Amino acid sequence: ELLKAVESKLEEGGYKVFYDQVDKTIQLYETMLTRHTTMIVGPTGGGKSVVMFTLQKAQGELGLPTKLYILNAKAQTVNELYGVLDPVTREWAD
Repeated sequence: ELLKAVESKLEEGGYKVFYDQVDKTIQLYETMLTRHTTMIVGPTGGGKSVVMFTLQKAQGELGLPTKLYILNAKAQTVNELYGVLDPVTREWAD
C-alpha cells in the first residue's frame, strides 16, 4: 500500500517516478519505525525535501497523519541539538 501511495504522490507532485526515489522514501519510512528522530542530509538538489514531503503525503493518504518539525541545525548549538551529559552527576539534559 505504501509503495502505491508513494508513487501516486510523486506523480501528483509532477515528478517522474524513479525507482531510487521511491526506494529512498521507503527507506526513510523504515528508519522512522525504529528511531524517534531522523536527520536527512545530502547535497543540494539531491531530493531530500521530495522524499520527506512525499512520505508525509503518502502516510496521510493511508490515514497516518505525519507532523514534520524542520530545524536549521546551524541555528542551534550542539548541546541544544543533541543534549549534554553532566560529567559530575551523570544526568542527561536536553
